[in-house]
Amino acid sequence: PIPDSITVTGSLTQAEAQVLLTPEGSAVLPTVTGTATQISSLTLGKTDSITKVEVTGNATVAEAKTIITKGSTASYILRDTAKNLSEASDAVKSSATEIVSTDVASLAQASVLDAVEEVSDAKTKFELKDTASNILASAVSALTRGLTNNNTVTVKDESITADEATKLRTLD
Repeated sequence: PIPDSITVTGSLTQAEAQVLLTPEGSAVLPTVTGTATQISSLTLGKTDSITKVEVTGNATVAEAKTIITKGSTASYILRDTAKNLSEASDAVKSSATEIVSTDVASLAQASVLDAVEEVSDAKTKFELKDTASNILASAVSALTRGLTNNNTVTVKDESITADEATKLRTLD
């Protein structure tokens, strides 16, 4: 017979946790670890609960949306396109231990990513690419973020004026 309630102390893998999570009983699990796919696939019964889910490796925004519903807290490296990252909910972004863009970010997208207070600047990584006018209108602090010492800011205009070129050169 399956007991009515199971309380576990310590950390479990996703596979171990899934054995205990049943529709009939009630399992209270402190920490469950696994890949983004494994954690996303966890099936909890109506009265099951997990205090913390820890993803080993990266999670996309789509995976993270599901992961945050599995435990009271979650942690993962959020790795996706700048568009997906900047459009992700605050709950998805704030549960990340690191945010990494897999492509270039515009200044507007970078501003959204930098605003995530729960993730330090050093753990928020992206490469900037925007128009000359947007770059020139930005504060220097917005241009010196991203990949810290290896920061690259790319102008995406096919052509710019001589005045814009001169002003951009002074930022280098």
